[in-house]
Amino acid sequence: MTKYSIHVNSQITKRLWKYSVTGAISAACAWTSSVLLFHFLSINFIVSQALGFIVGIIVNYPLSRQWTFRNRYPRIVRQFWIFALIAGIGLGINELSLYIFVGMCHWSVPLGMLIGLGVAFIWNFSLNNFITFGLLKD
Repeated sequence: MTKYSIHVNSQITKRLWKYSVTGAISAACAWTSSVLLFHFLSINFIVSQALGFIVGIIVNYPLSRQWTFRNRYPRIVRQFWIFALIAGIGLGINELSLYIFVGMCHWSVPLGMLIGLGVAFIWNFSLNNFITFGLLKD
């Protein structure tokens, strides 16, 4: 291994760890928002979940931009919409995984959720690392 490859691997590992932390914070905010909207404002659970997902994206973007990827791309609105699109596709991947593994293969719900979360996480991190905060920089 060369010195360059070790540096790149450690940089990606560091970003992956930070992305996991920002994802956990965002997921907690999304979940809390969904529960509050459903239980205290009596908003339909599907609408509450969708609004919670939006809250999660709004929390995740600045954390990812500033802390995880240290990105300074000046066109923030454009970058945010790319980030949101990738997250929305990630949500679709997660839901499709649930449909396949739970609905069609009859695996357990927790296992299907874990697989869906893992696949969506890899999708989101990879595209945000290389496109949202990789290609769209300074």
